[in-house]
Amino acid sequence: MRKILELLAPLPFLARNSWRQTYPNSLSLLGYAFGVALELAVYFFTAKAFGVRLPESFAGVNGDYFHFVVLGELAILLPATLSGTFVQGIREARANGSLENMLTLPRHAALTVFRLGAGGLFLQALRGILFLAFALSLFAFRPERAQLLWLATLVLAATPAFLGLGLLAAAVFLYCGRGEGAIRGAITTAAVFAGVYFPTSVYPIWLKEAGVFLSPFNALLELSRVSDFARLPLAAIASLLLWAVVSLPAAAWLMKAAGDRVRARGSLEMSHVVDFVQEST
Repeated sequence: MRKILELLAPLPFLARNSWRQTYPNSLSLLGYAFGVALELAVYFFTAKAFGVRLPESFAGVNGDYFHFVVLGELAILLPATLSGTFVQGIREARANGSLENMLTLPRHAALTVFRLGAGGLFLQALRGILFLAFALSLFAFRPERAQLLWLATLVLAATPAFLGLGLLAAAVFLYCGRGEGAIRGAITTAAVFAGVYFPTSVYPIWLKEAGVFLSPFNALLELSRVSDFARLPLAAIASLLLWAVVSLPAAAWLMKAAGDRVRARGSLEMSHVVDFVQEST
């Protein structure tokens, strides 16, 4: 319990710091809120224009494409953030010159990386609140309460799988010193093609079934759209458990190896655009 409190202690400071850097004034916050509302408007009027109807078997969508997309966005918001925020935190710390000093401290590198990405979690939580508030108040988003409760419970239960995926991605990035673009591209592709904007039933049956194990996003979204809780897809549950069991230990091992390498060298070799700019100037 003490270690958990020590881990969480700096999070309020990190959240405030991320807030100030991202929203230095009220105008920037208003612009962000406008962007969220604009995104919802695109989904809403696309559904109206094309009259897209979806099977009633998707829980909470009532056959409406707008509800389908909004529920999908809410489902992957935290998982997608967990998958990429730690890599982003490493990049920013490298840019301001604090990464090497933080990694040479006598603690597990995974704790340092977790703290570096914590600010991104706070900002995405704000986006989720705005997204849901605007959908409810401006665009007649009317999901079933039971579906929202199931969605929240499912996302929390799936957090270890996506935390492991994010830390593993950060560990690979930290150990190899490069590959941020490839990691971001892979995570974005996995999230988009998991079925946020269209049902995976349009895929060939073999690809749909394989996708549940290849991508935790597929498994999460399949579980989030179950209408009969007595018949949960066991393959999706097994996939999330497997991702958590494999990725968390692998991330911890590789992160420790990366931290040990930094402590042995006293510096970190990374290939970044930041380095190119610094050398050019």
